[in-house]
Amino acid sequence: MASPLAMLGACSSSSSPASTTKDAGADGHHATADASQAHDAGHPSHEASIPDATPDVASSHPSEAGADAPAVVKDASISDANSTHADALAHADASDAAAIDAGVDAAPPPLMCPPSCANGHACTGANQCASGVCTAGVCASPSCAPDCTNSSACGSNSDCLWSLCSYGSCASAPNCAALLAANPSAPSGLYQIAPAGTDGGTVVLVVYCDMVSAGGGWTQVVDQDVAISPGYQTLPAWRNGVNITQPNSGQYSILYDLPILKSGTNYELRIDWPTAPEAGSVQWTQVDNPNTAPDTPTISNVVMSPLNQGGCGTFRGLGPSLKGQPSALNGDSANDSACWWWGIGTSAPYSSAGGIPSFDNGPQGGLGTPHARLWVR
Repeated sequence: MASPLAMLGACSSSSSPASTTKDAGADGHHATADASQAHDAGHPSHEASIPDATPDVASSHPSEAGADAPAVVKDASISDANSTHADALAHADASDAAAIDAGVDAAPPPLMCPPSCANGHACTGANQCASGVCTAGVCASPSCAPDCTNSSACGSNSDCLWSLCSYGSCASAPNCAALLAANPSAPSGLYQIAPAGTDGGTVVLVVYCDMVSAGGGWTQVVDQDVAISPGYQTLPAWRNGVNITQPNSGQYSILYDLPILKSGTNYELRIDWPTAPEAGSVQWTQVDNPNTAPDTPTISNVVMSPLNQGGCGTFRGLGPSLKGQPSALNGDSANDSACWWWGIGTSAPYSSAGGIPSFDNGPQGGLGTPHARLWVR
């Protein structure tokens, strides 16, 4: 499309025959103007109306000015109009350029890419994609996917080894609950996490996350299977760490990390016994750190499966075994040397039949279970 200047020039050129005709009669018109000046000398009000008419002539197309408009006024008006249009175009070009520059400057860097730059989004360049890869006009996974390590560019959670793509970069969540919240499709399994309490989240742990049971998002803290050698560990070992790089192995504990693994102010805890016939669980919320809890911890929201589990006394939450019991923690309100139901981290079998004390009124009549696990969320 021709610019307004070109159109105006073309319009002026096409009207030149009419202008020539008017120029030919300019002498007669000027003579008439001289006579009008003599007549109007005594009428200042008429002279004041002339400037009002001039802007209309200057801003109009030459053919709209009328046959009586002086040619010299039209020539000056066209020149002024050309100048005005040129200034307007220059201003528009400068404004457009400024807008474009502003758009480029405002574009987010790859690591702060909005969701529209995730894998599958249309793109014209790699800088538009969180993954840093634009293939055939579509944002795509980087070459390291699906096992991109932390700090690698990514376009989706599935690109990353630990299933979390945060602001275009693979990262570790502070716990399993946070990971599930960021990636609801994350399956149960081993994950690297960076708990917020470990030097500002710079120390990483490999943990096992249960993303299915009771809403998911559970971080495994203790896993004791007496069928896995040595079956039982000393109480200091359970408290200070057992095979801390081998979660879900049957002989594992990171009890000391409980305070940095919870996702809220309080501890949301769960004990489960996965092996029949003592299969079951108990889940609850506790104010106190189980490692240092008083004899009667503050608890709420207790959910048992099966219902109405009992021991020597009622379930009290989880606290230290302080009466010589062979378990790091237990949940029995009696909490004496013979009562350590809901035991966690045991150093000896509960009875001659072996096993870990789960709850007294179970199918085996309190003979214990071979496998117990503690989780936090």
